[in-house]
Amino acid sequence: MRKILTPLLLLLITSSGYSQLFFDGGLKGYLSTTWLINERIFNNPDYVHSPSMGGGFGAKLGLNFNENVQIAAEVMVANFNQKFSIAEENDDNWNKLVHISSLDFPFLIRHNKDNGGYFELGPQYSMVKEATESYQDGSTLSVSNDFDRSYLSAVVGFGGYMMGWENFGICLGFRLAYSFEDIISKGGKGDAGSYKATVTNVPTGTYKATNGFMAGLVIEFNYDLGYLAKSPCGNRREFLFFQ
Repeated sequence: MRKILTPLLLLLITSSGYSQLFFDGGLKGYLSTTWLINERIFNNPDYVHSPSMGGGFGAKLGLNFNENVQIAAEVMVANFNQKFSIAEENDDNWNKLVHISSLDFPFLIRHNKDNGGYFELGPQYSMVKEATESYQDGSTLSVSNDFDRSYLSAVVGFGGYMMGWENFGICLGFRLAYSFEDIISKGGKGDAGSYKATVTNVPTGTYKATNGFMAGLVIEFNYDLGYLAKSPCGNRREFLFFQ
């Protein structure tokens, strides 16, 4: 995480010459492709990672140092899916869906360009609420204990302003997130060198981490809230709403 936080702090230092702090808030939603990445599973020809979709929604609060530099804290209710088509010994395919629901907390530095574009970067803390596996026979099994209750990811995104008026605006962007930490718990680490809830044809060997990856479109409905103004009578500051 140090490699992520260092450039963020440098960006804050270089932007310290702000004229007035102001705040904005917004509602967000996203639709993304989602992947569970494990080297041993990817290299196994019997496992096919079927295209899987996830998504989420939530809110953000932004602290703006000037028109270009912002710190944004978000809370997102997220859903992550991974479908597998697994070849059996009798040449039949056995399908499985891994579903993870979480509460995500991105903390991002955002650079807003004068032309309406933006770039964002920062860490994300995820709290896993539930994890399940669903099978082609219609049954579902809880596997929450096989996943860490929380983990960190790196987030990067970019996009631009679409439309708006007065203090309200709509942005559309693209965001990627990758969990550099293994999201499998100690109890979920199997003897086959990967996540234990797999079929027996995964060759045994050195354990490999499982990481989550998402990439998708993000839409943001943003509203400028107000700003901190210095009182004319002393050094006290007060919050004033935009008219």
